[in-house]
Amino acid sequence: MDLQSVENEKQHEFALAFDEIGNLCQKRVTDPFFEIKKALQLSYRERRIGKLKRIIDDFAYKVIASKRRAVGKGSQ
Repeated sequence: MDLQSVENEKQHEFALAFDEIGNLCQKRVTDPFFEIKKALQLSYRERRIGKLKRIIDDFAYKVIASKRRAVGKGSQ
């Protein structure tokens, strides 16, 4: 898994998703109806947060699986 996005011109998808979800969640603070919108997925922002969460989760699971494989190979 290549995490060297600092050296690449294109940022890693995880980094972009992490930054964007932070900004979108910050905007929730000013929206008094965000809990309703979140529950019903009524706004673009809430739907986008859901997609970004999946990107972050997928990346995290890949890192965990990679580390488990590395540890499994080391114990053999």
